[in-house]
Amino acid sequence: MRRLLLRILVPLMLLMFASPAWAQGDDQRARELYENGALLYEEGDYENAVIAWKQAYDISERPLLLYNIANALERIGEWQEAFDYLNQYRAFAKADERDTLDRRMRSIERRLEDKRSDEEAVAEEARTAEEARAAEETSAGTENTSGGNTLSTTSTTRAGAAGPNPGGVILLGAGLGGVAVGGIFGGLAVNARADAASLCSSGDPVLCPDTAREALDNDRNFALASDISMIAGGAVAAAGLVVLIVDATSKKKKATSFRILPSAGPEGGSVTLVARW
Repeated sequence: MRRLLLRILVPLMLLMFASPAWAQGDDQRARELYENGALLYEEGDYENAVIAWKQAYDISERPLLLYNIANALERIGEWQEAFDYLNQYRAFAKADERDTLDRRMRSIERRLEDKRSDEEAVAEEARTAEEARAAEETSAGTENTSGGNTLSTTSTTRAGAAGPNPGGVILLGAGLGGVAVGGIFGGLAVNARADAASLCSSGDPVLCPDTAREALDNDRNFALASDISMIAGGAVAAAGLVVLIVDATSKKKKATSFRILPSAGPEGGSVTLVARW
């Protein structure tokens, strides 16, 4: 019986005497961690200050450490975690501290809302850019696959489209533009010829002074440009008109292609039209 009592009482006595020593050692370690965290906080090393104070709180569970941890977290922009620690500390805060804590927590909530808004705006911009890039890729793919049906002023392919033939309209417009340009050059040639005539001898046109050379050159060059423009423009306009007529009267559209080959020489200009229906 005595041995049994000794086996029970001795461990209990050892535990009673050892517990204060352990508690004192833990408190000393918690204080060291707190002081280390305070030094790190003053040096601006907020991340490591958080680590030290969290370990100190795990040992001592002193509520004031929650407030210190929230301060350090707020410094490094960890708003949500800082809010959570302040909210946890609020349960231990004095009554006259709670109004200040509430204002501070509301400020953190506004920062969290601003952060979420910024993140959503960035995500929306990224989505918009991605959609634009995808649309450009789709458009480029469509153009590549339909390149054989592209219309130009020199070569046109069309089958079964409604309305006037675009190729014919383009040819007709280009031809009329060429005729108009030819008329402009013709007017310039007439003016240059009049200037040359005023400088040359009326009795003998061959006898012209050197001052008339520029006017004579302009007369010749403008006249040549006018002839080429008028001939080429007329041919192109006629080709466009033929395309429109054939397109309007044909029930079944077939591929149509044109090649216009203008040429010029000392005696004038010419244009060759090669067409296939």
